[in-house]
Amino acid sequence: MMRRRKSDFDVFGIILGVIIGLLVGFFLSGRINFTQTQNTIGDSLQVDNHTLFLLEAGRFEDAKLAQTTYEVLTSKGYQSIVVNERIGKKNFYCIYLDISIKKSDLENQIKKINLNEINLTIRQKSFYDLTSQFANGTQKKFWDEVIENLFNSLKNKEIILSEEFYISPENIEVFSYFMTLKSLKNEQLKTKYRLEIYRVICETLM
Repeated sequence: MMRRRKSDFDVFGIILGVIIGLLVGFFLSGRINFTQTQNTIGDSLQVDNHTLFLLEAGRFEDAKLAQTTYEVLTSKGYQSIVVNERIGKKNFYCIYLDISIKKSDLENQIKKINLNEINLTIRQKSFYDLTSQFANGTQKKFWDEVIENLFNSLKNKEIILSEEFYISPENIEVFSYFMTLKSLKNEQLKTKYRLEIYRVICETLM
């Protein structure tokens, strides 16, 4: 029987090591790509479902209490908005300071705000399928466009309004907010008008 030389075993070992290394690298690369794909899909679903987050500074059944809190915030230099929302079977006056598609943005905001007497919370809201109450027509198209462009603005993308939006808007108030929002550069003012658009959506569609 022919005996293999030591050098033969060395070459064989090197080749085997290279093959094993390639297989391990391929496996790890596959796992990394799979994880990245999962994260991308998750982010995509969040946007597709029209999920956003709001920084809430209070929720009241009494409009006067909401107004008092609003005035306290204003006196301390904080910009806020009062939204009349139906939550469950009750109507509430909710006070919001900020709006974002990223919860982490609002968590960072809370760290910067010094309001000991007011409890700040982050509230999640979904606009998914919100316009299904309308038959396919001008109303549905208008409000779909409103929601889409609110999210475009929150993602710092261009607000693109159709010709019909300009010619015959279903809601003049929200139309005027978008006209202003398109020209703004100041982030604080952008937040104000995004919240105003959110308010109109809630008070009209919910």
